Amino acid sequence: MSRRLQCRPLLVAVAATVALGLEATAAQASFTGTASMSATIGTVTVAAPTDLTVQTSGCNGRWVDVTLSWRPSTSSKVVGYQVTAYRSDGIVQTVAQTDAATTQLQQTADRNDLFGYTTTLTVTTMTSYGWTRQSAQSGAITC
Repeated sequence: MSRRLQCRPLLVAVAATVALGLEATAAQASFTGTASMSATIGTVTVAAPTDLTVQTSGCNGRWVDVTLSWRPSTSSKVVGYQVTAYRSDGIVQTVAQTDAATTQLQQTADRNDLFGYTTTLTVTTMTSYGWTRQSAQSGAITC
């Protein structure tokens, strides 16, 4: 059989459709469906250190030993604490960063930096997931 003869049935069908005025109809389909999902979203609260206590010693000389102690955060995944000093003239300075097990810090301060200013401290909880919580300010460092 030649190629011409193989195409002839298709050609005859198309010609008959046109001659009879029949219309070709496109295929149609529709789909419907539903899905449901359940999710629970919780919140995490980071607890600040509490009970900050400041003690000083060596106030007779130029250098003052300042000891800060606190109760640790009760939050999970605490990686450390950041200690910040606030001076009454507006100067704010991070003075130390500790690991999670540390709850007391001793630093030596220049008495001249303390003289004439009220200086307080805070301790901020640092977590492995990046959330923090700062304590209330301590009492003033006094000599």
